Amino acid sequence: RRLYTRNVVRLIPQASYEPVPIIGRTEADVELDLSLSWLRSVSPVHLQYLHNMGVDGSICLSLLIGGQLWGMIAAHHSTPLSIPFAFRQNLELMGQTIALRIEALAAAELLETRTLATSATVQDALRAAASPDAPPGPNALRTLAALIDCQGFAVLRNGDVTRHGAAPPDDVVRAIADQRRDAGEPFPFSSERNASPDGDGPVGFLASEVFSGHGQTQAGPVLFWFREEHASEIRWAGEPLKVFDQLDRLSPRTSFDTWVETTSGACRPWTDRDLTLASELGKVAVA
Repeated sequence: RRLYTRNVVRLIPQASYEPVPIIGRTEADVELDLSLSWLRSVSPVHLQYLHNMGVDGSICLSLLIGGQLWGMIAAHHSTPLSIPFAFRQNLELMGQTIALRIEALAAAELLETRTLATSATVQDALRAAASPDAPPGPNALRTLAALIDCQGFAVLRNGDVTRHGAAPPDDVVRAIADQRRDAGEPFPFSSERNASPDGDGPVGFLASEVFSGHGQTQAGPVLFWFREEHASEIRWAGEPLKVFDQLDRLSPRTSFDTWVETTSGACRPWTDRDLTLASELGKVAVA
């Protein structure tokens, strides 16, 4: 991962090459950092992996967001293929352009969630949820539930639970909050399974604590979004398991036939937008 961060364009013109050692006058002469070298040799495991796929030429382009490896674009060729230096420079520029676009989209999404969290309608709903005088009404519950795609919603305030839609029983909602607080986990927190221990009802939840401006000294009200089970299939190019040979050495898989993984007992994953919005709601002080 560090190599793909330092050298954003990695090229293997011919995976069936024979590696050549570096020879120096002394051992110190050959202790070279080849991280940025185009001629750096590749792990034998990776070369075997390419061979198993029928690939002899390969190039990878790293996408860096905030200096971290966000993703990669990989291209393969069945025969040896040398990529000219000018073309590799263009690839690096393309990767930077894609990364800048991704960062811009993330910044726009963050601005949208912050604007939504501080809108007048949401502020009114948060005041109703944080009010010590009465539980939130139907309009406030619908407004807060609609912020994040869910099938159920609940507000826990002073031990009392107000539910909307497909939310689990009150004692389950309290137990989730108590367990997380006892563990010292900060808000927001989420899970894609185990919201309903008995297996009946929603399986995933996302929770955020609201900061009340009413001289709050104790834990504030907690907002819960709940999702029901969502069975899904993931199609892999071969079974994604690590294989070891008879000498307990890592060996690449030899089959790339479509392998289907079926998941159950979990809800759809909470997105970065869901988690960011829940976090922003927890930062808003209502009075």
